[in-house]
Amino acid sequence: MTLDHVRPSLGRVVCTALALCLAAAPARAQEPSGFWASAGLGTGMHQLSCDVCRGEYNGGWAARVALGGTLSDHLRLGGEVQGWTDGSEGIRSTFLAVAPTLYWYPSPARTRYFVMGGVGLARFRASDSTDALSASSLGVMLGVGYEVRIGRAYALTPFAGFSNSFFANLRDDQTLLADVRLTLLHLGLSVTRL
Repeated sequence: MTLDHVRPSLGRVVCTALALCLAAAPARAQEPSGFWASAGLGTGMHQLSCDVCRGEYNGGWAARVALGGTLSDHLRLGGEVQGWTDGSEGIRSTFLAVAPTLYWYPSPARTRYFVMGGVGLARFRASDSTDALSASSLGVMLGVGYEVRIGRAYALTPFAGFSNSFFANLRDDQTLLADVRLTLLHLGLSVTRL
């Protein structure tokens, strides 16, 4: 599968998740309970750094999709996908991180802000018309957000996310080139079905 196939697929996933959030039936109670889902778009900065890399941050589009279940007023358990893409200078670069995540709401009765964390998989790929480089490894995913209610069952959720992967192996056609570190910082706005 080429990157040209990955980018439209990510767009379809985000659009489908947003449609499901908006089409779902309203919640019966004021406070969140049971299943929840969130999807959003924003901007991101990605960095690939290693002994022979410049380590500069590259801007691009970022997306976030998350879903799961509510454990209590303070805790939610779920899974989150964070993605980023950029096509500047004739090089298509993508970063994708997937992790099971825990969401903690310190003061749900007063404010609906949360902090999130998880450990999962991260993958980077860059290609031009002739060559492709890729790297993957375990990574850490962290984030913060704030839910602004828009009705009983939905919220607009400004969020900030951070994904970091250590000890990834950068490869070219299965040839090991370097050990790299992958970092993604992103900001965006999600629609959340509570």
